[in-house]
Amino acid sequence: MEQPALHAEGSWESYVNSERYTYFRLADLLLLPLFAAVIFLAGRGSADTGTAVLIHTPDLEMTLSVSSDTIITVEGSIGPLTLQIKSGEIRIIQSPCRGQDCVRQGSVSSPGIPLVCIPSGVYVLLKEPETGRRGIDAVSY
Repeated sequence: MEQPALHAEGSWESYVNSERYTYFRLADLLLLPLFAAVIFLAGRGSADTGTAVLIHTPDLEMTLSVSSDTIITVEGSIGPLTLQIKSGEIRIIQSPCRGQDCVRQGSVSSPGIPLVCIPSGVYVLLKEPETGRRGIDAVSY
């Protein structure tokens, strides 16, 4: 009868069969859902009643509250641009620009994410309420 071949110390087979590798994989499986939950909860952000909308046009800069649903038209450098504030979200619903990329950006509900119409020279930004509490500013992998 032949005996099974022994693997040299430090070979791939001995590493895979070691307890250390098995323990490491078990820890991966336990920590993965925890990390996923933390990233999910950290990424959730919605505009609350204290959040304001900063609208910057070539001619003026204004700040509005997102607590009331409204449609506003502002004058850009190539024509009027229509914004909609609804349920704490803001979006550009009509623009005079050719590409309509600003309309296709969709709604924004998290502070710090801008809506921009470059041909019109208009940008819109949700600002966090001044509560003294700061959220997560970056996630690193």
